[in-house]
Amino acid sequence: MNDKVDLLDQMLHITTDLFFEAESSLLLDDLPEAPATILDIGCGNGAYLANLKERYPSAACTGVELDRPMYMKAALRNDRGMNLIHGSYERLDEQNAWDLIMARLVILHMEDVGGFVKWVCNRLHPLSRVIIIDFDDARLQGNDRLPLFLSLYRQARQSLRGRRTFLELPDVLKLEFQYGGLAVVGTKRYAVRADSPSKKAALYSYMKLSTKYLLGEPLSAERADELDEWLHDPDADMEIPMFGMNFARSPVEGSGAKEAISS
Repeated sequence: MNDKVDLLDQMLHITTDLFFEAESSLLLDDLPEAPATILDIGCGNGAYLANLKERYPSAACTGVELDRPMYMKAALRNDRGMNLIHGSYERLDEQNAWDLIMARLVILHMEDVGGFVKWVCNRLHPLSRVIIIDFDDARLQGNDRLPLFLSLYRQARQSLRGRRTFLELPDVLKLEFQYGGLAVVGTKRYAVRADSPSKKAALYSYMKLSTKYLLGEPLSAERADELDEWLHDPDADMEIPMFGMNFARSPVEGSGAKEAISS
């Protein structure tokens, strides 16, 4: 049993449940046509790809996952005919052109974003779209009820970003993709809030799981108390900001960053 894999598996299920509806409405509704071929890069446990398959049942859905334990999680649950591949996206057939390529919560884990953009550019047709989804760190607000968790979260995100640039991630991606020959069709900013008992319970579970995952140890009494007090305080809130960027191979008439908030 791999505890970190199990923790990440649960975290991915929670983020899929929390965000897919909003992301589907904000990002997928803008596609020029229903995709017949979908590639999910870094598909993790396959939960998000399964939702894409449910939305587009006739689409050929492929998921690529580099981490073998996570790939096995996806493979064991694959009851929808998805094509799951263990390995890097770079191993895929160079002749394939995809209607939709998604990279959700994985872009900061790539060592060579420029190389990824170049690879993507060679696998698109004029109506193809590339959607990049990640946490919108610049919009994360302080929360005096969750100082320990937010400090840990910010440290983890900073560790991923390293010393790459002073620019925020959406701006970095815009420059990288434009340099690689892709146009920004739109940028959507949204968030999920603990504005219902079910969402608050889900965020509570996510914070517990991610704390254990990041620290590699059980919750301390101090951290557990912080999260429990937040959960049971009806006035305590929490918001996780996200962004989604839609790219195309060539300029799209009327394109430009669009802003949207969903909670």
